[in-house]
Amino acid sequence: MSCKKTRKINMPRAFALTVVAAMTLALAFALVGCGGGSAPSSSSSAGSSASVSSSKNSAPKEPLDKYSWEELSKISDEIAQASGEDAAIEIAKGYGLTTADGKLDGTQTKTVNLTNGKTATVQVAGFAHDNKTAGGKAGITFIFKDSVGEHAMNSNDTKSGGWEASDMRSYLNSDGLALLPDDLKDVVVPVDKLTNNTGSSAENVSAVTVTSDSLWLYSIAELYGTLGDSFVNRIVRDSFRDVLNAEGTEYKLFRDMNVNGNEENGILSKDYDGSLEEWWSRSSNFQYTGSFIGVPDDGKLCSPGSDFGMDFSPKLYGVVPGFCI
Repeated sequence: MSCKKTRKINMPRAFALTVVAAMTLALAFALVGCGGGSAPSSSSSAGSSASVSSSKNSAPKEPLDKYSWEELSKISDEIAQASGEDAAIEIAKGYGLTTADGKLDGTQTKTVNLTNGKTATVQVAGFAHDNKTAGGKAGITFIFKDSVGEHAMNSNDTKSGGWEASDMRSYLNSDGLALLPDDLKDVVVPVDKLTNNTGSSAENVSAVTVTSDSLWLYSIAELYGTLGDSFVNRIVRDSFRDVLNAEGTEYKLFRDMNVNGNEENGILSKDYDGSLEEWWSRSSNFQYTGSFIGVPDDGKLCSPGSDFGMDFSPKLYGVVPGFCI
């Protein structure tokens, strides 16, 4: 006679683990619903701080056109506080205002709707380059990509008083400034520009003095950099070269694009109404009584046998202003 043993029925192991997991999950949901849970992790806290920081590390990496002029003005103020150009470039790079390696290649642009109904484009020319008339650095300098119009340097054949006394300067700081939309005009800051303001064929750098301008034309030195012996010996005495070289320093955009006065420079080719044309610099021409120096439509400042910008004041050439914010 065999006896049957009573067996204890055990829950399968897999099923038991499933039940435990379900209970744990339910408990977790209950805690979240009641506002419970553990303290924020250190990485969560860091993310919260970054979201309210104005530093370059938290700045959006967006094309220049995505920023409003008010936002760019604030970025410019931050750049202006940098300890030097290298530090300024790092801040600008953090905001996506340069290439990934901190260069300017002409693609750092923003669209401007002018008050005359036309659309223009401006390019970043440099960072912490210009001195504000009110003191301190201007964080960002711009140049128009193409001519915004045509205008004479003076109504008659003279360069008396140089840039300072020119009709062009009066036009830019009145009618020219009125072309800018209000949101841009509100953030433009006057800066100090260096120019030979005697208007004569001065051979001493004492001829170079300061004007305060909101809109201005670029000088030859600001576009082409220091004119060296290899360039100047063909066309001008060293004393005249020294005067031109005293009219500012080359902007980062043209330095990064390797602008050279002896070669064609695409970054300096400017269009007006669908055609390339010559455009004015604010530098006086030392060779002729009534002329300023124009930038040729191919950006090549001097060709063998040329008259080095024999552009008399009443000529209508392109107007390519610069400005700072």
